Amino acid sequence: MYTEQVITRMGELKNAGALRGANARGVVGDMHEGAIIRLALKIDDKGMIQDAKFRTFGCVPAIVGSDVLCDLIRKKSVIHARALTPASILVELGGMPESRASCAIAPLQALDIAIKNWEKAK
Repeated sequence: MYTEQVITRMGELKNAGALRGANARGVVGDMHEGAIIRLALKIDDKGMIQDAKFRTFGCVPAIVGSDVLCDLIRKKSVIHARALTPASILVELGGMPESRASCAIAPLQALDIAIKNWEKAK
């Protein structure tokens, strides 16, 4: 059902956990729908994402999608991060069964919320 990339990533999560000094946070989902995704970012004054971590509770696609997202946005600008598409995540995962793809790309919603919260606080 899952690609080798998904299986490998699930066994070697690099970005799970708390992020001290985070100044942007985004949360989406609820357990009744299958997952809660919490994304924490450190964004500098120039709009560069210095670090990203996640805490995702739920299905494998949501967890590995969160991990991939953190890799894709770290050391990138907020503008670059906003330009990411669902395909950006799915390609890194080597694809995803159609019935599970929405879970894998849900972290993009948490990213959008985190960036909007950072902009409000700025």
